[in-house]
Amino acid sequence: MVETGDHHVVDSCVNFNGGEIAGETALKRSKIEFSSEHFSYGEGICQIDHDPKSYTSCFPTGQPYWALFLWTGGGKWKSASTGIGEVELKSGQGLGWRYDPSSGTAAPPPRPPMT
Repeated sequence: MVETGDHHVVDSCVNFNGGEIAGETALKRSKIEFSSEHFSYGEGICQIDHDPKSYTSCFPTGQPYWALFLWTGGGKWKSASTGIGEVELKSGQGLGWRYDPSSGTAAPPPRPPMT
């Protein structure tokens, strides 16, 4: 699930075989447009669903950024403690992205993914 800066919500379900799927693979298979940049710690997500429309830096100081959340099949979204490259999802789990201001704690997406 993706919530853009103007609060537009985009959902996509990804089917896979096996016990787990890499978060980055799930994002690629979702068919939701995204752009990333490689950093020493892994991939940073710079743009999702054409938000922002353009950028010169993936994480500009004092500007909004894409916050990653995980849903484990029950309860509330949890802020991811790792980047997308370290995420492994099991059946029924989900990725959540929200374009948030750089100040304060990022709020989770509005609702859990549809299963």
